[in-house]
Amino acid sequence: MNFYITLKRAIVDAPFAAVHAIGTACSRFAPPRLFTSVNPAQVGILLALLVIAFTYCWIPIAAAQNVNMPDTNLAAAVRTELSIAAGAPITQAALAGLRSLIIYNPISQLPFAQVRSLTGLQYARNLGSLEIWNHDIRSLEPIKDLTTLKYLWIPGSENLGDISHLQGLTNLVHLVLANTGISDLAPLANLTKLEWLHLQNNEIQDI
Repeated sequence: MNFYITLKRAIVDAPFAAVHAIGTACSRFAPPRLFTSVNPAQVGILLALLVIAFTYCWIPIAAAQNVNMPDTNLAAAVRTELSIAAGAPITQAALAGLRSLIIYNPISQLPFAQVRSLTGLQYARNLGSLEIWNHDIRSLEPIKDLTTLKYLWIPGSENLGDISHLQGLTNLVHLVLANTGISDLAPLANLTKLEWLHLQNNEIQDI
């Protein structure tokens, strides 16, 4: 990354020098017949523009591979599971290798650092099992497209309420939603592979 940043600065700060250098190199090393109808300077300009385009495009793409995971407690758990050093970036490629994640907080150890947001887990496209016990998850939107999920346990997130984002997770086999404040089970209608459903201590009135 540092190499490309340095290259970018060099080209931006001294574009004419870069063009001249590339043009000179082209005229020096290319076969003479290559330039019978093309000005070497034009070739140099073209190559310089290609380098600039590559530099400007590559750096944002590389940066985009780092995942934004604003919940520090979730990020810490993911780093532990994937053996990523504390403070090191979590990449999309690393999350693609995440198969299982368990974050357990026993009620007897209150107070504790709670996970509140699952943002970032949308890149864990091969995640098969997610268990987050006794935390404070507010939304399941980040995992709505993780169709590889078979086991989802999120008991104790009393402020969750809305489970509409689960309706597309049709491969779920085990689902635990105890103590999550839910009242509407309609989003679960298409989860035909469910073998285990735990809904204790909720506000459900109609099934």
